[in-house]
Amino acid sequence: MNDVFWTRFFIFCGIYNVFLVGLPMVIDPTILAATSGLTLPAGDWLFVRCFGAVVATFGVGYFMVSRDLDRNRGIIVIGIVGKVAVALLFAIYWLKGAIGFRPFLVGFSDLIFVAFFWRFLSRYPAR
Repeated sequence: MNDVFWTRFFIFCGIYNVFLVGLPMVIDPTILAATSGLTLPAGDWLFVRCFGAVVATFGVGYFMVSRDLDRNRGIIVIGIVGKVAVALLFAIYWLKGAIGFRPFLVGFSDLIFVAFFWRFLSRYPAR
């Protein structure tokens, strides 16, 4: 995996976080419920929108990584921490029976990104 692969990968991560997850949650939180299978409380969507804003912010970080793979490696460490935390929270809520299997898979799928992030940090040499 070379610079071109990693640059494109982090552009994909930015697009995914900003445009496919984060902004849709900010603009219309019901999209999250419809696509993930989560049942969310009706009414004020403040916390869902805040989470969407944080997800989009992480996406901006991934765009920054794509622009300079060497200087912005710390953003990937933060990404690993965030994605592991999300996966663990979804796993806990699934094990408690608070969410179904489909929402669990949505949250747990962040571990795919973690595997790539880890590979990048461990195999792509910092220069």
